[in-house]
Amino acid sequence: VYFDFDDTLIPGDSILCWKRFLFKKKPQQRYFQVFTWIGLIAYCLRICGSETLKRIFLLPASWLTPEEFDSFSQEFVREELVPRLYPEMLKKLKEHQSQGFQVVIISASPVFYLRYLVDYLPDVRVVGTTVRFPAAGLFRLPRFDSKWGNMKGKTKVDFLKSDPQESDSGIGCYAYSDSHSDAPLLNFVQHAVAVQPNCKLETMARKRGWLILKPRVNSP
Repeated sequence: VYFDFDDTLIPGDSILCWKRFLFKKKPQQRYFQVFTWIGLIAYCLRICGSETLKRIFLLPASWLTPEEFDSFSQEFVREELVPRLYPEMLKKLKEHQSQGFQVVIISASPVFYLRYLVDYLPDVRVVGTTVRFPAAGLFRLPRFDSKWGNMKGKTKVDFLKSDPQESDSGIGCYAYSDSHSDAPLLNFVQHAVAVQPNCKLETMARKRGWLILKPRVNSP
């Protein structure tokens, strides 16, 4: 069973949550917002793509020490991500586990913090985007550090088909996602579920008879 993460298991974008968390821990790094705005303008003008924009969003973390990376990531997952999990989706995840399915969270978000989800979701495999942060230099723009690059779209299916731990056919498998960018994954599996779908995915889901879920956010 394959779950996307952002807007599927939690509401919102975890990278934006990570940035807010990091700026609370390191207020002096807020000046990096200048690069964020430059990146957003470049993206809107189609000068750069979404992958470059993601790397710019993650730029402030390049100045963290290895010890800070570990402690901040664990704290971020514990205090920011776990409390945001949709109760309905968490229930679905555990139901699949009780049925004997292997559950995989496969996300374009960085694995450096997603990997700590296993402390709260036992027996779940986490697959995310591997990011390498330069340790030196004036402008330490992160890069994707694996042959898969950004774990998004068709890349997810290519990964699953090549990984010996996963199904290469999708038969009998489930997938949950919120975005039309995951259409390759949803088409790959036998049972596709659209979660809080964007307009394009909702239209696709209704045409193809996919289940649509709109879970409620945790009460404050």
